[in-house]
Amino acid sequence: MKQVLDKILLFLFFALNLLLFKDSLSWFYKILIGLHDLFNTVLFVLLLFFILKKNSLKIESFRFSYKLPPLVICLLSVTGYYLLEKYIQINILSFIVFLIYVFGFLGFYIPNYRWKKLLIPFGLVLLVLPFGNLLDLYIGFPLRIASVNLVSVFFEFIGIDYLSTDTIITIENNSSQVDFSCSGIKGLWAALIFYLTNTWLKRYKVGFNWLSIGLILMLLILALNTVRILILVYFDLVLKLPKISDIIHVPLGVFGFVFSCTVTYFLSDYFLELKEEELFVNSSENLNKSFNKWFLILPLIQIVFCLNMRKQSLPKVKENNDYFNSLYINNWGFEKSNLSNQEVSFIENQGGQLEKFTFSNEALKGNGFILKSKTWRSHHNPEYCIISRGEKIVKSETLMIDNKNSIKNIVLKNGQQGYYWFQSKSYITDDFGTRVWKEIFYGKKDWFLVCVIFNPNKKPDQKYIFVKQVIQHLNSKQ
Repeated sequence: MKQVLDKILLFLFFALNLLLFKDSLSWFYKILIGLHDLFNTVLFVLLLFFILKKNSLKIESFRFSYKLPPLVICLLSVTGYYLLEKYIQINILSFIVFLIYVFGFLGFYIPNYRWKKLLIPFGLVLLVLPFGNLLDLYIGFPLRIASVNLVSVFFEFIGIDYLSTDTIITIENNSSQVDFSCSGIKGLWAALIFYLTNTWLKRYKVGFNWLSIGLILMLLILALNTVRILILVYFDLVLKLPKISDIIHVPLGVFGFVFSCTVTYFLSDYFLELKEEELFVNSSENLNKSFNKWFLILPLIQIVFCLNMRKQSLPKVKENNDYFNSLYINNWGFEKSNLSNQEVSFIENQGGQLEKFTFSNEALKGNGFILKSKTWRSHHNPEYCIISRGEKIVKSETLMIDNKNSIKNIVLKNGQQGYYWFQSKSYITDDFGTRVWKEIFYGKKDWFLVCVIFNPNKKPDQKYIFVKQVIQHLNSKQ
């Protein structure tokens, strides 16, 4: 009889969780079939397989029992998820909180000793999820700014005061541009995977020493990454040797990562203790513990949150159809393009205004779009759209249009060339992360996302004139 009740309870919770976490599950599915990292996806599946095999987790062995630690984890996760979805709406953060809930919920159904053993593998699962670019956006950019500020302070200290943070972060040479590969996130992410894997395989005890060595690892990665940026910028902007920056760009990153992991490996070997061999624990542990009325708080709070899961409405952009009425636009032969039903639905939901266009005259032919929005959630990296159409980008570089503003130049395999940028009244950037955090830090709400693709030709001067006029035109409309 108890087994039947366990199965009914598990089914009810499964249905309730699907209802509460449906948006995150849908988002994760789209990530896996869309803009995913194949290596991370394969690694994620293999890791799950080995965890299940090593811990012998079988559905028929699941028996519910009340325990306080899993209840606390689940309550905190559900509350955090509700607040994130209602007010912040950053999908990756919501999904990570959902996974923490899953880990806590497992604690009700498997013995304590097995549940605790899953802590390190669970951390690995989080780290191998295919979220690299998303994490660079939400975490990498603040780390990037911190590193750049330290580099700028150092140059001021030694008497070189003409290198502003904007100059450092948007310098034209790609080898010293502070992007994903040198934002600190890539090395930090890989180093944490190494540390957790080493802990799992060698069966180190998790405690104060373990946390301290993990903190040392993160500090080493970030410190060496800052030194790396300093060296690259010094060769590029001070010594005027950009080719040297190109040569040492990757080796410096590899050295910082290998050095940090090597130091951590020997510190772990010297300071961490191994777990003792675990004796067999009777699986009847769960059956000996009775149901507790406090557990009912969890389903009740889930039901309340499900009924109130209305996200914060996004600010709407006032309709303005005057983008294309200037004389210079007529000279380029502009024509508006119709929007698909999917595009109309997306823009309505996100509160933006989208204008798609083609242009054709004796000098240039091509197409593009302008997306105005009061929130970064309506915007995206245009390269994702291009890749999703089956096109291949063979070149992507940052171009400075003045001392602090930059646009992105891309070249496609089919010979087409394009430019895209994010533009507010006082700032232009090619970096989506900059656009997001400018809004978060400084409250800059009104932005244009502009993407223009030119058909193959050999008139770069005409293309640049076209881009400059679009920028000037949009500035006049803000």
